[in-house]
Amino acid sequence: LMDGYNKAISASARAMPNANRLAAAIDVVRFLTALVAERAPKLREPFIALIEASGDDLVREFGSKQ
Repeated sequence: LMDGYNKAISASARAMPNANRLAAAIDVVRFLTALVAERAPKLREPFIALIEASGDDLVREFGSKQ
């Protein structure tokens, strides 16, 4: 069972090599959003607006490089 799982994970990594990059980028954005909300609450809304406006750029940079 574990061997089958490992093979499936390996195959998906080969099929979508940038999925991990995009997932890591999303994790960083979430972390920074929480950090800004905690340490500089007045900047939270402008930060979120900037991130939302940059969504396509994030996907292009971290999700589709070959």
